Amino acid sequence: MPDPSPGREKDGPRSRSEREDEGLWERSSTGRARRLRADATLAEKMLWHELRDRKFHDLKFRRQQPVERYFADFACVSARVVIELDGWSHEHTADYDARRTEVIERDGWLVVRFTNEDVIEHMWWVLAELTRLLKPDLPVPPHPPTR
Repeated sequence: MPDPSPGREKDGPRSRSEREDEGLWERSSTGRARRLRADATLAEKMLWHELRDRKFHDLKFRRQQPVERYFADFACVSARVVIELDGWSHEHTADYDARRTEVIERDGWLVVRFTNEDVIEHMWWVLAELTRLLKPDLPVPPHPPTR
């Protein structure tokens, strides 16, 4: 007999109140994801500009995607890759981020982290690293000329 779905108890179907609670969580998670997208940092906006609409190697990325019990900054579901951007507060949240990464990776995702500074100052390098990870058969483009 296959394992029950994550929301289903092993001893039988969920009660109406359990289903309603799940529905409330789903609606609230959608609202939270919308708020997170609306409050995006400069680095998130810049990276989203490069990833959106399948611009990056025809891969579909989503912003503030629920993964496990967390919201990933960016996720490519088909490649099972999560991209996290760490801001100035990362040094204060390193333990939390490590636990979060462990939970997400345990579910079969690869978590890739960049700093906001990496994205803002070195976008070429960020995109080259993502190309190397997601499309290893493609050559990494040469570094753009400096101005």
